Amino acid sequence: MIQAAISGHGIALGRQPLVGDLIESGALVAPFKQTLVGSRAYFIIESRLSTGKPQVREFAQWLLAETRATDGAP
Repeated sequence: MIQAAISGHGIALGRQPLVGDLIESGALVAPFKQTLVGSRAYFIIESRLSTGKPQVREFAQWLLAETRATDGAP
């Protein structure tokens, strides 16, 4: 899934230990500055090729709304 995001095929959720170096190198872009810290954290990441695609942004917004609705996050 991470390789698909790097190749521009959409977005992926990833854990910091697995995607941190890819974000730092620019292979992936974290579309949001805010991250959530927990015992298990997930990130919405996208490649430079998928940044700005409406369907990618809509999916990310939907996913965030779903997580907020289920766990009461702000």
